[in-house]
Amino acid sequence: MSEGDVLFHKTSVAFDPAIPEMAWPLCVGATVRLADPENDRDALYLAKTLQEHQTAFVDLVPTVAQAMLDTGVEFRDMALKTLFIGAEAFPTSLANTLSNINCPVWNTYGPTEATVEAIATTVHPNLESTVPIGRPVANTTVRVLDSWLRPVPTGVIGELYLGGIQLADGYVGRHGLTAERFIADPDTHDGSRLYRTGDLVKWNNTGQLEYLGRADDQVKIRGYRIEVDEIRTIIEDHHQVSSAAVIAADHPAGGKYLAAYYTTDTDGQGTSAPTSMDETLRSFTADRLPEYMVPTVFIRIDSFPTTPNGKLDRRALPAPDLSGLSTGGRAPEPDTEQTLATIFRDVLNLDADTALSVDDDFFRLGGDSILSIQVVARAKRSGVTVTAAEVFTTRTIAGLATLADARAGQEREDTALDDVSSVGLWPIAAQTINNPGFGSFAQSFAYTKPPELTSEVLHNV
Repeated sequence: MSEGDVLFHKTSVAFDPAIPEMAWPLCVGATVRLADPENDRDALYLAKTLQEHQTAFVDLVPTVAQAMLDTGVEFRDMALKTLFIGAEAFPTSLANTLSNINCPVWNTYGPTEATVEAIATTVHPNLESTVPIGRPVANTTVRVLDSWLRPVPTGVIGELYLGGIQLADGYVGRHGLTAERFIADPDTHDGSRLYRTGDLVKWNNTGQLEYLGRADDQVKIRGYRIEVDEIRTIIEDHHQVSSAAVIAADHPAGGKYLAAYYTTDTDGQGTSAPTSMDETLRSFTADRLPEYMVPTVFIRIDSFPTTPNGKLDRRALPAPDLSGLSTGGRAPEPDTEQTLATIFRDVLNLDADTALSVDDDFFRLGGDSILSIQVVARAKRSGVTVTAAEVFTTRTIAGLATLADARAGQEREDTALDDVSSVGLWPIAAQTINNPGFGSFAQSFAYTKPPELTSEVLHNV
């Protein structure tokens, strides 16, 4: 990066990638272009901004990059010098697509405890398996250890530990968690520490690390690392809940979503309607947790399945049914409501015959801020204009249809066809009209017509 370059900063300042995205360009005299917070989830807005401001550097999560490609964006047509991808697992198909653009593509990895990027690699074309996360960056120590804190050989799965000068000191006011996550480096005797990431990795034959999943109950939802036990504890604080469990379930549209299971007291007081109890718990957790930690579904069960050892058997829990989350209200009407209902089904990968009502909440059906980008892009292709911010705040088919129809009506008023008027001859025709042999004069032009100018109106003119 050099003076004059532009870095597009689209993450929240509370998100750890904001540190290098703000500090790096300002240290070299480059420009930081801040995203419009109302449109930072809009794939079309992101693509337009990257192109208009000749952006040289940008960091995207894979889901956003894929959403931009789905809208027809060509990264090769941009002025990018480097494209960074991180915060989520990098799909091989997306990596192969992006590897053919005209700039290096970096896959980056790093938890907040290691001050953002700790491991990175450039993406090479024609990958056939897992996209590697790479090798440690400068001043970073990497260990892949087994449960006895012994190094594992190439090709063997182990847990990833990070060290180096950028390692955090621990968690403020949480000494127990600090002692659990930050341990002494078993290979040194100088007091160096390692951070236990909880991520499972292995060294491949090229000396790079491949990410394979989690070793504990910590999950990643939409780029946020979440301890599901923290959510479980909140749910069990409700006076009608006797026990609870939270899992990260596979979303049919890709990615993960949170599903909460709970049992109630045996007397069943106040729990005769499971649906009502589900909504009560949703409101209860929403009042106490950030939005991204509120489970998408709440499922009441009679008892929790256990393994022969008496532990919770998560695999035996009933599969969540996202299609059953519809409110069962009024059916969508032509045209905008039905278009949006179809888009909701497609984006959420619901069955085509899933009945949706106009009051159904996109996020209650399993949607998230990343999938909302796809809603905006597909709606745009269908002639319905909504923004990602509107999907996030309005949420329902009816609300979004009202906004889209109002916007379309305003656009029609703004582009209404003016009264037809006549003008005199153009200068060239005026100079030749009295010359012998002048019979007719024709000149052609290309115009962008308003939507109201139909062929019938034009012929009448």
